[in-house]
Amino acid sequence: TCSCTDVNDENTCTCLDPTTSCTLYWPDLKETKSMWFKTCGQVSEYFIADMKFTDTPPVIEEVVFVPPSMLPSMNPSAEPSLAPTDSHSSSPTGNPTKLPTPSPTTHHHGHEIRIPSGQTVLQISQVDQLFTLTKAHVDNTTGAISHIVPIARSYNGHNWEASPGDFATDFFRVQTLTCTNNDNTCVVVLPSLGFEESYLLSTYEYSLQERDEIARFLEKTTFGPTPSELNAWVAQPGAMHDKMVSWIELQMDAALTRTTSHREYFRTRVNSRLAQSRRAARANHACNANSRWRKFAFSGKDAIYYTPYSLRISGKGPYIIYYADHPRVVVPNITFTDGTTNYQFNDTFQYRFCGITERVGGNVGIYLEDGSCKKFPNPSIEFGSGFEELPEFVLDLPDDPEVLRSIDEAQSEEDDLHILLSELNSTSCDEVPEVVEEGDAPVFGRLPNGTWLIHDPHVLLETNTLDDFIVDGGGATQLATGGLTWCSNVPRTFANEHSCAISEAASACSST
Repeated sequence: TCSCTDVNDENTCTCLDPTTSCTLYWPDLKETKSMWFKTCGQVSEYFIADMKFTDTPPVIEEVVFVPPSMLPSMNPSAEPSLAPTDSHSSSPTGNPTKLPTPSPTTHHHGHEIRIPSGQTVLQISQVDQLFTLTKAHVDNTTGAISHIVPIARSYNGHNWEASPGDFATDFFRVQTLTCTNNDNTCVVVLPSLGFEESYLLSTYEYSLQERDEIARFLEKTTFGPTPSELNAWVAQPGAMHDKMVSWIELQMDAALTRTTSHREYFRTRVNSRLAQSRRAARANHACNANSRWRKFAFSGKDAIYYTPYSLRISGKGPYIIYYADHPRVVVPNITFTDGTTNYQFNDTFQYRFCGITERVGGNVGIYLEDGSCKKFPNPSIEFGSGFEELPEFVLDLPDDPEVLRSIDEAQSEEDDLHILLSELNSTSCDEVPEVVEEGDAPVFGRLPNGTWLIHDPHVLLETNTLDDFIVDGGGATQLATGGLTWCSNVPRTFANEHSCAISEAASACSST
């Protein structure tokens, strides 16, 4: 906008913006020109001057400038509009609208219309519709829209509500949305806008097939639907809403649906690799049921950037490869993938990893003395003739697929991974420490056919329920791990005191 800066006897005025026309009007106040009304573009002002009148002038107590309202009056104006709307409406409305739309009404499907600041009446959406109110930067030259921030939304016939996000939260700490059900509208006062800012009202329409609607509902209420569940829902008679209500009631009826625990479900199935005891758990013993074994010498755990351990390579062929100063494997030769052979390794140098592929024949990268990264095939565990006594702990494993089963064949070219399905009963198990931590001497296994494996420590899952609890509360585990793994019991409270039990075990954890 602009304002007039000069008034002269020629009844003209000059605008700051030379492209905007300015008109000056003189009221009939006899001999004086003490009051004038001037317009510059959209800005109007009244001016009063102290002048002496020869006749009694009109009584003027105060003239206050009121800018033009951005919203029309609630009742029809006494005179017609100065100009018609851009185009006619496609059909008459059922009742006179309280407020006109910013432009002739059209259907918008994902497109925006601008609305002004001030009090705004928002229509509530209908079924299968989404209305959004946003604030955005709109380039006055190109019309490009950017920096869109959500403010409010109405969807599927619901009242307008604040959109998610910090901006909408702060916005409605000051502003309020007032909705009335009789005319399906909500009213909000939109604050003034900055340069090239605009409020945008967008409308979207959508619909879902019944199967997709069922899937979306089950995604929200379960771990995810299965094809059989979807088919069963589709086959049920009745409206979708009734099906959902019946399903929720069934889930809440403990007599028909067993109560389950997410924690229990997770703990009975988790089996992640754990080379070092942690606060929540310790690694399993090599002789435990569900212990994992692998054929390749090096795993990703060996190459974690923060580990203080590295490789040492001794010999000129065969080579003994040590990890954390414990023998890991003996290989007849080491040929790098670039074709380099007969490399002279320094048996006092600590070689760090620069990458490991977990399978027999996968790449193992090490940094050489000059800092270059060289790769050689990940060897299978082997301690040939003359080297059988190198490993500190060796267990004899059964060649029985019902006891030791190959797993994850799809992830490896050979039977690289195995799982011990039942506890191993062997006197050799007593020689293996209760807990083998990262950096300790590894535990190896040998099959009757001479195949070597290495124990791959994973999380030890212990039963600790109200009916079958850990007698000492996890005290023995805490002692075995040197305090790395914490106790499993909790303090007594009003919620659990009825199930508390006193432990007389020497290793029992304190209750606090």
